[in-house]
Amino acid sequence: MPPEEGGLIGYNVDTSTMKALLDLAEQHALRSDTYLNIKLTRSETRKEAHQESIRLEALAAVEQPIGGTRQEWEQAIRCDNSLLKWKQYADTNQKGFFWDGLLLKKNYVDSLDNTRCVLVAPSQFRRKILDAGHTRMGHMSYKKVVSLLSRNFTWPNLYNSVRQLCIQCHKCQLNRKTKPFRAPMGQMPVLTIPFEKVAIDLLGHFTRFRKGFKYLLTFICLASRYPEAEPLRTVEAAEVSERLLDIFARHGLPRVILSDHGSQFTGALMQSVCKMLEIEYITTTPYHPQSNGAVERFHGTLVPMLRKAITKQLDWPLHLPMCLFAVRCAPNRSTGHSPFELLLGHNVRSPVDLVREEIDYIGPQPKKVKKWLLDLNNRLDLLRESAREVGLAQSDYRKLYYDGKACVKVYSVGDKVLLRSPGLHSKLEEAWEGPYEVLEVVSAVNVRISLPEKKKRQKVVHVNLLSPYLESDAKIARLVMVVEEEASQDCMTKSSDECLLNIAQKNELQQFLDKWQDSLTDSPGKTAIFKHTIATGQHSPVRSHPYLIPESKQQVLEMICNDYSKLVSLYLPNHPGHHPLFQ
Repeated sequence: MPPEEGGLIGYNVDTSTMKALLDLAEQHALRSDTYLNIKLTRSETRKEAHQESIRLEALAAVEQPIGGTRQEWEQAIRCDNSLLKWKQYADTNQKGFFWDGLLLKKNYVDSLDNTRCVLVAPSQFRRKILDAGHTRMGHMSYKKVVSLLSRNFTWPNLYNSVRQLCIQCHKCQLNRKTKPFRAPMGQMPVLTIPFEKVAIDLLGHFTRFRKGFKYLLTFICLASRYPEAEPLRTVEAAEVSERLLDIFARHGLPRVILSDHGSQFTGALMQSVCKMLEIEYITTTPYHPQSNGAVERFHGTLVPMLRKAITKQLDWPLHLPMCLFAVRCAPNRSTGHSPFELLLGHNVRSPVDLVREEIDYIGPQPKKVKKWLLDLNNRLDLLRESAREVGLAQSDYRKLYYDGKACVKVYSVGDKVLLRSPGLHSKLEEAWEGPYEVLEVVSAVNVRISLPEKKKRQKVVHVNLLSPYLESDAKIARLVMVVEEEASQDCMTKSSDECLLNIAQKNELQQFLDKWQDSLTDSPGKTAIFKHTIATGQHSPVRSHPYLIPESKQQVLEMICNDYSKLVSLYLPNHPGHHPLFQ
């Protein structure tokens, strides 16, 4: 039944009850914080202020009425140009439309084919109806929102309107479960000089050993894949630097060190050590461990080996040397050779060699020192060249496999983006943060964004952690209006400041258009310069059941059919017949 005269269309919320509940919840939260003596950090305080602004915005939205009065709807329907065709149908009682003061339509909404009359909503009230069906109904998916709204309302392109609203909804964008598209893999240069460039990281914590060890400092040579691991009691910068110097004493000083953004590595102490030893220190992109893939992959090998080797979790440091020995003896897929072979020029004696010696022992062949050194240098050169070729092939293979599901992401300065949260600590925590603004495009895969509510106002992040943020409907509508207005203006009538052509170029272009106006038309014509034939083969025609064309496409299809009929009658007057669609 239609609403009564002067009543509200839709429903409203009791704002006094809502305010009372919010005030009661706030007072209870204040008492709880006072009782527990909770102290918030600066970042938590800024986050609480941000959440408070969101709460006030939601409260302001609740205070706004959902619909207008019946007189306002009648006036809006009469002035709405988007409903011209439906109003014409209602004047003649066609396609289920009819007038009852308001514009209504008969619609089948249930499985029992019961007829229900729904209101045709004018443009100015559609946004409020969409908010009532999506924002105030738990941010459900667009299919459920369409089903919910179609019980009471309808308008042209209702499905697309709901879908666009759900895609652009701020809360829905922050809580998307889908992972962002990944950018194509970047290829690291293949190195051949051992310990020229190394990667370091921290691993742990493990079960506390009786000597107090709980962590591991891992170290790997990016040329030979030779690994090192030093147990640590703490992860403080002093102890990390001390263990790192012990590794340098065994293998020499590297030229470049690669690590993540851990405070132990980026602090003043580590920077001073690197500056004193003339070592270049570089870091990966935050929350993108793929940049340090060699050491991360070493972690994936070492931890399972320790887990299988130990009998008691307290004894894990005792089994660490033999696990490292096994990794150094085994061939690495990235080089094709073992780390010992690339570093020493030969494979070391392992338990597998002991089994061979029990069966068939072949002693070392005596050689002179000079000849042995020459052979060793030649062998090392051959091994490193072979490792370089294998590394290039493996790098190309990994990139080909990875890029199969990758896509190129291009961000520009000023774009709005969402940043994926580094780690979800609660089921109710949002998966994305933002929106943030792109300040600088650092490289093809790294951009600098602004973080106004963070302590560090700017951060360089990988594009794999970003997702485009879609603006709200109002902003997009204003943008479309501006673009349409600019496109409707003729370039020849623009001022010299707005157009890129000068007066002479305009006159030359106008002469060209006047000369070839018969050829430069929107509709196709006929030419005798060349001919072509279309071979359709012996295929049987595709037959399908008839179906109704959507109303939004009927006008366009009628124009296409009329243009096609004119062309056929003009250029093919003796054509035996036409398709029924174009008659």
